[in-house]
Amino acid sequence: MVGGKACQLMRPAGVQRWARLPGAADVTKRLAEEMIGNDHAKVLMGFGLTPLALATAPVATEAKVPEIVSAAATAVITEKSPYIVRTSFTLPQAATPMAEWTVKNGIKRVVTIVADYGPGIDAEKWFSETFEKTAERSRKKSACRSRIPTLRPSCSG
Repeated sequence: MVGGKACQLMRPAGVQRWARLPGAADVTKRLAEEMIGNDHAKVLMGFGLTPLALATAPVATEAKVPEIVSAAATAVITEKSPYIVRTSFTLPQAATPMAEWTVKNGIKRVVTIVADYGPGIDAEKWFSETFEKTAERSRKKSACRSRIPTLRPSCSG
């Protein structure tokens, strides 16, 4: 019971098996459409990966159903629908203080190696920009960047 009303948690079968496979974003979107259309879901929650949260954003918007993102951390996710709220963190919230700490502790040269899709690009951008700005103030600066291709397609932009 939530607020005096019965509440039913639904979890599509086999979520753990397919969530990290190629095409998972399409499957997530289809399941969200089915849960809203067939099961009359009033809220969607989960979304541990950015492509899954982004694929579901238009569904949440069209149906006017809240989408609660519990783990996907790419900063742009909440901008994709007025119905999205995040209960965790964003990559800039993690990368920015890490870069500041790096410069503060005298580390003058860094290399970033990230996945070449939304979350990796987000982490690289925020870490590198903060490192360079902070290092510039103390005249310590040298950053090298590298992106690793992912094995699955992404809709994270």
